[in-house]
Formats: sequence, structure tokens, C-alpha cells
Amino acid sequence: MMSNERQVDLLVLGGGAAGMTAALTAAVLGLDVLLVEKTERVGGTSARSAGSLWVPNSRHSPPGSDSPDNALRYLRAVLGNRLDETRARAFLDAAPEMVASWKTTVRSLCAPTRITRITGRPWREPHCRGACWSRCHSTPPF
Repeated sequence: MMSNERQVDLLVLGGGAAGMTAALTAAVLGLDVLLVEKTERVGGTSARSAGSLWVPNSRHSPPGSDSPDNALRYLRAVLGNRLDETRARAFLDAAPEMVASWKTTVRSLCAPTRITRITGRPWREPHCRGACWSRCHSTPPF
């Protein structure tokens, strides 16, 4: 009888942008990774947003155009009392570093990839306090 058990270093739940980024990064670092997706398609909510990511204060934002505090103001305005500030601050601290390391990670696996800032396209709720037009990033398919 065959066993369905498999030992892995990292089990990633969900094939959206965050899950695929975690799986790819772990694989580049030499971990044995299993990514599972509950739907018949991967992509998560990123598949409905042109594959773009909301990353405040990354190195692809124009200098001086954004800050973690400004992004937190925006999240407070949009989410109100549903905002988990501890998680939001962890994201705001780590996300720019993730974008910076992504270029190196992808380059080690395939052809050079360009991460671009999408211009002329607001994220959600552009009228809210702290809104900024330089937070939406996209990478071409690879």
C-alpha cells in the first residue's frame, strides 16, 4: 500500500503571490518545498489584480514619495477597527526588503526580470488619508 505522507522543509498553503514568493525563495535557499492550492487555479487575489502587489515604500517608489507611517495612515483609513496594527507594521517593515530580494531570487532561476512600478493606476480608495500612487508593483511573466 502506498503512503500519502511526504516530509518537507516548508509547506506553503496557497498559490497566490505571497505563497509563490515564499515557495520560490525557500527553494532557492535549498529547502524542500510543497505548495498546495485549494482551487483549480493558482494566483489568489493577485490573479484578479493584474498580478500586481501592494508594497509601500519600496526602492521602486520615487524618493520621498512614501513612508511606512503614511502607509499605516492609509491602512487605518481603509480598514478602520479591522486593522491589526502589529501585523500591518510587520508587513510594512518586511515588504520593501522582500521586493529588493525578489530581483536577486528570480535572477538566480531564470532570465533577468524587471519589477516595475505601475504608474497612473491607483490602488484601492485613493481618496483616503495616506493614499499614494507609487505602491503598486508588477513583474512581467517569467
